[in-house]
Amino acid sequence: LPISATWALHEKADGGILIGTSGAGVLEYDGYTFKELIDPTQDNLHNVTGITELKDKTYFVSRFKGLYLLEKNGKLNLLVPTSETGHTLVLYTFNDFIYVISDFGIYEYDISKKTYKFLERFKERSKLELYNCSKSSNSLILFTSFGNFVIDQNRQIYTLNRFFNSE
Repeated sequence: LPISATWALHEKADGGILIGTSGAGVLEYDGYTFKELIDPTQDNLHNVTGITELKDKTYFVSRFKGLYLLEKNGKLNLLVPTSETGHTLVLYTFNDFIYVISDFGIYEYDISKKTYKFLERFKERSKLELYNCSKSSNSLILFTSFGNFVIDQNRQIYTLNRFFNSE
């Protein structure tokens, strides 16, 4: 394998495994062979810290470059650059939206409108750590070094304390 480290894994609907690497982009393992998914003419020097599929499309975050759509032909489409959001840590899907945790905060990417907005901005922009994530049918809970957050089914974000006190 052309990788020095694996930073993200995602099981596809068909059972294949998507692998986010440090320096070799995105690989797919079908149970028999490994295949590089990024077209060789594209920039594949990515530190892929999160991968997901949504509506038959593959999205990934590159730690120092941003949120990407990986087309089936291997072409890359930069959707949100890190110059606008800070370095990206990980992404999650919930209710047909992509949620990205970055150095600047938590933002939501709307795949139908192709827009993003910050749900929570962090005051400090360094040393953010994501400890864990829990997803249910009606919420996404994020445990970070800057606090714990809940994104509900209405796409509202709350601190975990506020969420439990409001119920």
